[in-house]
Amino acid sequence: FDDMGELIHESILERIKAECVELQKRIREEDLPPAKAEDLWRLRFDELCAEKPELRDAARADEGEPENFQRKVNTVLDNVLDERLRERATFPPCELIIVATLLDKLPNFANLTRSCEVFGATRLVVPNRMILENEEFKAISVTAEKWLPVLEVREKDLLSYLLLQREQGYTIVGLEQTSKSVSLPEYTFPQRVVLLLGREREGIPHEYLGIVDTCLEIPQFGMIRSLNVHISAVISVWEYAKQHFYRRA
Repeated sequence: FDDMGELIHESILERIKAECVELQKRIREEDLPPAKAEDLWRLRFDELCAEKPELRDAARADEGEPENFQRKVNTVLDNVLDERLRERATFPPCELIIVATLLDKLPNFANLTRSCEVFGATRLVVPNRMILENEEFKAISVTAEKWLPVLEVREKDLLSYLLLQREQGYTIVGLEQTSKSVSLPEYTFPQRVVLLLGREREGIPHEYLGIVDTCLEIPQFGMIRSLNVHISAVISVWEYAKQHFYRRA
């Protein structure tokens, strides 16, 4: 019987069913537009799920307690900070100062601040501390400037600052491709280092190359001849951290 109480013969139901199946087949074969390139992986996944139903279950979010999770996500912030401070107290007495006075793009300053703090740099030198109050800077740095000492050294004073650091026992390392530069993987960082970064496009001016102790360059294998200065700096800072912090932790 249908919803109105009318008797429906079984043969009519079978005919309706057959028509629906045929209609679905025609839609698949004729009217369905070709799949977009970005959807091909979904179609392939559906095919695999038909063969292996367990894949569909694996793709669903696990409602139980996860075995692998992000350690940076922790609601007990005070405990996390205490643990980080205790870890830093065990680090060997190394000093790495990043000099970014020659930079001028705010995103580079913000990303550099965040990365230097993450990898345990001692200090970041910038041309103007007012950038720390910029809202765009704060959005990128995510409070890194609260944990990393940031010193202001204007470009007119940069040469004097570098000479002072050398007198205080620091090795001045320039991050630049030169005729005498050393490949980063082959360089052993001393404990006390000042890492000088060049301008975003021009690199380190010649008047500063004369006072650096060593120039480092990062091996590259693509067609583009240089990396963004922030990326280059982070790779170098990580290499320093790997040599002085990570392997001794």
